[in-house]
Amino acid sequence: MVRSATKFTFGTQAPAATEPEPDDTPLVAEEPQPPIEALSWRLAARLATDLGTTYELQERHDGNGTYDQLYFASESRLHVSLNRVGSVFVMTPELDRIFPHAEWGSLAQAADMEAVAQRIIGRVGGSGEPMKGADVIAVIAGAMDLPRAHEAGWTCRWPIGWDDGLQDDVVGPYAEYELWLEGRGWRTHWFIYGPHYEPVAAFDLDGCVYVHGRPAVELSVSYPEVPAAETARRLFALET
Repeated sequence: MVRSATKFTFGTQAPAATEPEPDDTPLVAEEPQPPIEALSWRLAARLATDLGTTYELQERHDGNGTYDQLYFASESRLHVSLNRVGSVFVMTPELDRIFPHAEWGSLAQAADMEAVAQRIIGRVGGSGEPMKGADVIAVIAGAMDLPRAHEAGWTCRWPIGWDDGLQDDVVGPYAEYELWLEGRGWRTHWFIYGPHYEPVAAFDLDGCVYVHGRPAVELSVSYPEVPAAETARRLFALET
């Protein structure tokens, strides 16, 4: 048998392996990424403060239903498409793409959100004035940003369809509120639902909110001078 030629020296020990210094830096869990729908509402709320009074916020599903857009339409200025399954565009003849689908997540950073908003506002020549219902749009954005909304899978829909008629799946769950909705104009309404179309809340851009199971409230009366995010938190507080 051939023995190893390795030479051992008795009375000595090989140096111990060097152990890394302990790292006392506390572990910080990464915050979960907000859903793209919540990010789109953040951007919509920011744009609504400066695009001007000629704009109307719509929901559109162009491309035979493949698009899922919050869409700022105007007769006098360029349209803006926040396509949640695609890119963000200013609707010029050349389709000026503001950022591609892969960059939606960057809007979680406030500085990046503001940079994108400023680029859009500058591109369309926004007047710097708030559009109709900008304060309510901000409250919707606050609601869609609640942890409760993310966990429950809330979605927010506009009741007007591609043919300018009502979308039955949107307004159907709110049939019990028909008397309240009567005469208010469907185009000014947005509806939040749970994942199985259970009604959560109806928003009127004139400033009224109907949280399911509670009396309607006028935001200017019930929450005067309260920031939008705090208003949303109070509206949907679990203890009330």
